[in-house]
Amino acid sequence: MEKELYRVSPLQKKNIFNRIELYRENEDGSESWFVIEECYRWGFGFYDSKGYLPTDPNTHTYTESQIGWGPELDDRINCSIQFSDNISSEEKEEIENNLCYGDNEELSGSSWLYEGEHNWIIQEDSIIILPPYQIDKVDPEEYGKLLEENIKIE
Repeated sequence: MEKELYRVSPLQKKNIFNRIELYRENEDGSESWFVIEECYRWGFGFYDSKGYLPTDPNTHTYTESQIGWGPELDDRINCSIQFSDNISSEEKEEIENNLCYGDNEELSGSSWLYEGEHNWIIQEDSIIILPPYQIDKVDPEEYGKLLEENIKIE
């Protein structure tokens, strides 16, 4: 079966978000969590099958951040973080600082989440794209190669 790849691109600025949910199991058996939602000026998401494409062009769509060439998010304009109630104020501040400014290894943002030294587990990482958006079929092997432009949503 031929590999497929579909790129979903917002047609307006500030219509793409990266949402990351993380958790950890604490020593007392409880769970702590936090959710990051970042808004970007530009970027895109991918589907690896036509069967997953959205069916209603007037609703937002979710894509997985690890599919395709990656979302290539550009120019973060907002970042909000929600924490579970059992995370201390000091730890919240440390997480916020690591996300925004970097840790001792100078990793920040998603780099800190994926490569930094911490005990958080990424539960979900998705790209949310608000309408209007365009869907293009692209070559899964050759970066940037367009195969079919502006696929109609049915």
